[in-house]
Amino acid sequence: MDNTSRHLVVVVNNDVTGDSRVLKTAISAARTGWQVTLLGRSSGRRREESRLGPIRVIRVPLLRTLHDRYEATRRARWATEALPSRLSAVLETADAAAARLPRGRTHATRVLVSARRHANVPPPDLRRPVLPEVSVDEIEWRRDWPVLTDWWLSFGPELVRLAPDVIHANDVQMLMVVARAASDLRLAGHTVSWLYDAHELVAEVNWGGPEVSAAYRQLEREYIGRADAVVTVSQSIAERMRDEYALDRVPEVVANAPVAQAPHSEHSIRSVCGLSSGTPLMVYSGYISPERGVDVAIDSLPHLHGVHLAIVANKVNPTLAALLERAERLGVHDRVHIAPYVSPFAVPTYLSSADLGLTPHHPDPNHQSSLPTKFAEYLHARLPIVASRMRTTAEFIERTGVGAVFDPSDPVDFARAATEVLENADAMRGAISEGLLDELSWERQARVLEATYERISGISPETPAEVMGWDAEEVVLPSAR
Repeated sequence: MDNTSRHLVVVVNNDVTGDSRVLKTAISAARTGWQVTLLGRSSGRRREESRLGPIRVIRVPLLRTLHDRYEATRRARWATEALPSRLSAVLETADAAAARLPRGRTHATRVLVSARRHANVPPPDLRRPVLPEVSVDEIEWRRDWPVLTDWWLSFGPELVRLAPDVIHANDVQMLMVVARAASDLRLAGHTVSWLYDAHELVAEVNWGGPEVSAAYRQLEREYIGRADAVVTVSQSIAERMRDEYALDRVPEVVANAPVAQAPHSEHSIRSVCGLSSGTPLMVYSGYISPERGVDVAIDSLPHLHGVHLAIVANKVNPTLAALLERAERLGVHDRVHIAPYVSPFAVPTYLSSADLGLTPHHPDPNHQSSLPTKFAEYLHARLPIVASRMRTTAEFIERTGVGAVFDPSDPVDFARAATEVLENADAMRGAISEGLLDELSWERQARVLEATYERISGISPETPAEVMGWDAEEVVLPSAR
């Protein structure tokens, strides 16, 4: 690979495979002439390498050196600070149990019997300090969430070795990693530019607890100003980031959108569910978690006689299992279908045999501020949409007439909106114009990235003689370093 002319590294903190935005970023860049490397995380302890058409794919293991040491320290603190009180409680229980034991048992035996009873009592949450408590305002990410430094130890050397011309950092976890790698490369005399792609409003996401969320917010505040460019998924998020961090310019907007010229799916959601063409079918496609609001769709089914719901999910997680139990309790389980994932580029044609698409999210600042990826995928599938009343989706639907909105806490209102869409489906499909689909296509969004790469690097690559297809399949190389 020529590392000196037009080399772009797209780096992300996951395994790359299911991240449609990252894959689209890499493929569209390769189609316009960039030599692209995708850098992600391996699932095991070995470095892995493969090819996706002309794109080099490298996956590195996450070295949890500092974080494991941090957890070990907390366990030691628990043992030294919390164990005496725990032992005291065990002994008190043992004394009480001893009075109930038959004569002839030794005191040691009595203590062991009681201790066994309490052996499965879990220790306190080891992600939190035991003593003293640390308030959210006192969080310091280097000390209190050192896995972020482990990201640098894992990805940094690979980035420096690749020595690209441009680095595309996806998500807040890669922000510090890329900032440091760029600094090291520049100190070594290599010219490199980089951009930060904020997939969501970091300050409003629950990253697994208040301490972790505070660490991520602090990390973004510290490093965002070092990026040569910032992009994000919606105008409202862009303006808030500009104001929050006093950025020199408003971040560019690259909306989540499907590829208009993507390959077609060999399957249809209706056939996968085993339903005839006359059966009303709603579809929810995407990650399953409590905040996604699929529970409201389940709860609405008793009010939607004969209407079926397809949930496209890649695996059964606790949330999905709870949804299926909910459907069983409500007596609607025979109208709920679980369908498998397909290639992210084939999603629109896969869904197109349904009657309407769902974005039933519960209230959340990120959902208020941007259109979810599935929203545009439904439109490219020519499906009208039933959406919870989030600001951005509600404004879009009211402006274009492509669906109906409902109160996210009210299954009866959901049923009312779904009925409205089913009864007016032809008119709503007619509102899904070619201009609207072009606006919400990855081809249109990728132009922003192309212009940004050129602006920050001064590089204008030539379109390759053979343009990469969107349907390229990843091939694992027989030997990885």
